[in-house]
Amino acid sequence: MLLEGTFPRWLAWVSVVSAVSIVTALALGFGFQLDIAFVLLVLGLLLSYLVIVTLGLRLWRLSQLSRSPADRPERDVVVSNAP
Repeated sequence: MLLEGTFPRWLAWVSVVSAVSIVTALALGFGFQLDIAFVLLVLGLLLSYLVIVTLGLRLWRLSQLSRSPADRPERDVVVSNAP
């Protein structure tokens, strides 16, 4: 499904930054009980939502593209049983 050019490269980097932010927030929050951990956690969650919404919109737009006649289901084909 990940064809070349289907999903932008920046989306993968945003996802990586989100994961690093959340892991860092957990480490700083539990390990050192620093206040900055909350900011990193919120940042990571917002970036995660950005990735989810962007992927959803991209998949929705891809599903709206017209399909070729070969991809259409057989029920679209009219068959006459007239004698």
